[in-house]
Amino acid sequence: MRLAIPDKLSFVLLAWTCAFLLPWQFNIPFIVLLVLLAFTFNPFKPVTASARTYFSRFTIYAILLVFVLVGVNGLLLREGPVRFRFIVLDFYDAGLTYGLTVSVRLILLSLSVLVFFASTHFQDFAKYLQSLGLPRSFVSIILLSMFFLEQLPHRITQVFTAQEARGAPVRAGIVARSRAFFLILSPLVLSSIVESVERGVALELRGYHLLRTNKDIRQDQPTSRVWRFAFLTLSSIIIILSVIHWLSN
Repeated sequence: MRLAIPDKLSFVLLAWTCAFLLPWQFNIPFIVLLVLLAFTFNPFKPVTASARTYFSRFTIYAILLVFVLVGVNGLLLREGPVRFRFIVLDFYDAGLTYGLTVSVRLILLSLSVLVFFASTHFQDFAKYLQSLGLPRSFVSIILLSMFFLEQLPHRITQVFTAQEARGAPVRAGIVARSRAFFLILSPLVLSSIVESVERGVALELRGYHLLRTNKDIRQDQPTSRVWRFAFLTLSSIIIILSVIHWLSN
């Protein structure tokens, strides 16, 4: 089974609609569904090994984020009854509810976008942007930026290793890491600029700006719109019901 990029974008729109308009209790099953789709459903599976690694790490970070936001808000927002007490710390009901609402919404918003980009090839995304009529120079900037973000952790590790080989104490502690930040930032930015220029020249030499027209690219897109219609219909229903609920109150 294959989903076109507009189908995936309509699914992201549905996730964002649920995140902003539905109570946080309804968003938790949606988050679980997204995680299951990313691991079991081929159209939403990460397309590269690095994307799978980032998705797994984000899942762990999301769990930690929930605990941090819920705990901090439960302590600081002292409204309502005390839900529970840990040693001498009181966690209040209003703060816990607010922390759950914020954290669940943030996770659903970011997770839906992450699933989209992790399961979509850069080439297919570029073709889709070109089919919308965007200039190829603008598409090139977006692709180079996405590639830079994907390679950023690997580049930071390379710069760390190079600085350590030169005797810089980049891993000695918090103070040393803070001082080494500027030593890492300069070569990281300069190397990224150089590689971006080289990639731009390589694309130019390969005739990237002479590729097929937008009309030809549109013909390559899958013609099935069933999933797109279903996702957009669900989003519209949620919006309409939310407006009716708001007007009735």
